[in-house]
Amino acid sequence: MLRGAIIAAFSASCLTIAGCGVQVPKLEEPWESREIGLNLITAIKKNILCELVTAVQYVNGRTFNLQKTGPILGNYGVQFQLDLTTDESTELNPGLTYTRTFLHGLVYDNPVGQSFSMSLGGKARSAATALRTVYEYYDLDRIALNDPAAICNEQGRHAGSSLLLQSELGIRDFLIGATRSSTLYRSSEAPAKGEFKRGYFVYNTKFVVETTGNVTPTWKLVAISGDGSPFLSTNRTRTHELTLTFSSHDPGTLRGPNAVAVQAHFTTQLKAALDRFNTSR
Repeated sequence: MLRGAIIAAFSASCLTIAGCGVQVPKLEEPWESREIGLNLITAIKKNILCELVTAVQYVNGRTFNLQKTGPILGNYGVQFQLDLTTDESTELNPGLTYTRTFLHGLVYDNPVGQSFSMSLGGKARSAATALRTVYEYYDLDRIALNDPAAICNEQGRHAGSSLLLQSELGIRDFLIGATRSSTLYRSSEAPAKGEFKRGYFVYNTKFVVETTGNVTPTWKLVAISGDGSPFLSTNRTRTHELTLTFSSHDPGTLRGPNAVAVQAHFTTQLKAALDRFNTSR
């Protein structure tokens, strides 16, 4: 009976919280369909591009471009990186106490209870991590030509529980503030090519959702009892991170990001990787 209860508790905890850390973690939540997991990256990209296109069109139409030289984000592109990390773990921490009671002893003719106790315990832990990364580069002049209605339709946009789908990401407000300061207080032009703009803008946002559960059975037999500590603990942590690095095109090819922006994007990703490493320790 006890063995059956332990197996049932283990199975229920794994099914409702996580994959127990013994298989590759899935993108979808345990209560979501497999189809949602298959389409999650597409749905997130669609939602982000909807905000991005409308933000670029809005910013290019603003009136604070003092030099009136064309679109504020003309000759600009954006490095788009999406990191979806899923960590799952299960910890088994069995413990029991054996107690043996002896006949009373006598101390100065007074009876004194006698017993022997010994506690036994162990710990086993399994963990699994899956990181999915998507990188794209978009020419802002080109994507600004898109009709937002074609991208921002509701079909499939919110299919999933990722907060990158359910939240207002604030890309437009970020671009308004960044381009306004850049327009009013411009970087010095590069010596060789005046069209090259040195500045870049990095937008980074991260959502972390953690779900935990534990099973703590309490039982007592004649000689053996549980120690009252959590017997089984499970954890599932989802980290969904978006990085957008806006910059002018490479001055030599006029295609792709310039070298300064590439280095800035790499630095942001290196910091994010170190944060993930420190969090998982």
